[in-house]
Amino acid sequence: MIIKANVFGRIEQSLILLKNNFLDFFVPFFIYNFISFLVFWVIFMSFWLSMIWNMDMNTDFFLFLNNPKIVIFIALWMILFITYLLLIIPVFLGLLKSIKQAINNEQITTKNNIFYWFSNLINSFKTYWYIFAYVALIPSIIFILWWILLIAWYFFNGLDFLKQIWLFLMIVWLVLFITFSIYRWYKTSFSIYSAVNNNSFTKIDFIKTISYTNNNWWRIFWNFLLVLLIILTVSSILSWIFSTVSFNNNIDIYSIESMENIKSLASNFSIVTESLYWFLNTTISTIWKIFWIIFTYLFYLRLKEEQELPIIIWTKESTIIENKVEL
Repeated sequence: MIIKANVFGRIEQSLILLKNNFLDFFVPFFIYNFISFLVFWVIFMSFWLSMIWNMDMNTDFFLFLNNPKIVIFIALWMILFITYLLLIIPVFLGLLKSIKQAINNEQITTKNNIFYWFSNLINSFKTYWYIFAYVALIPSIIFILWWILLIAWYFFNGLDFLKQIWLFLMIVWLVLFITFSIYRWYKTSFSIYSAVNNNSFTKIDFIKTISYTNNNWWRIFWNFLLVLLIILTVSSILSWIFSTVSFNNNIDIYSIESMENIKSLASNFSIVTESLYWFLNTTISTIWKIFWIIFTYLFYLRLKEEQELPIIIWTKESTIIENKVEL
């Protein structure tokens, strides 16, 4: 496939790839979203609801953290979130392998593509580590220091200079976090795509992919921004339409103060309509995620072609010159 240079051309190509391989791309992602919703977020929200009923939200911050339920809740949230990320990696990398096969007009082997991650478990973590180190390592270290100073300032309240250092680190962290998130994150946008495409989860491949973004940062930014605006616009319209089939899509959990509230809520709650609303929203969000991944993959291939094209031309010219000399 010849990747189009124009952003609207790549959007069109992404839609065509999605349409022609819809089930192969959609089914694994949807099943993952369905299972993760049932297993993880239902447990998460059930624990959260049971905890906030008897919680005073106006307590002191440190007393709030001293609550055993809060500690358990934070630990549970971290475990669930890390598990969620770990389990989405094989689905994501499997989708990239399927997209690569579709672009090359090969038969898509969805099952083998998902298990592809397990054979590259350590290698894939290497690439994710390179991304984390490049984007978030320094802000993370500063954030940890910020928390240590905050705790030290709380226990040694007389040391005002700790507060000054704490405020300074907070400003530094905010600046670095915003800068790295906006600038460096975009420069690593294609790293995992390149690793799968070249089957090379190495630091050399990571650095080479970063070089593709040199002098292309604004182009990458506006391409992604345009696609994001299209997704948000269409998704908002569809969500508004789907919301008409549901009586109450957003439950204000803070308003649940007694069993009377729960009974009142239950009397107006329809499992059918709420399930339908969730199904439609999950379907749309899954399609948009896949579309975004396809577009990013095509964009990466376009940047790769543009970077390597001069080398190919130079090589061909050199070969012609060498042949003439030999003749």
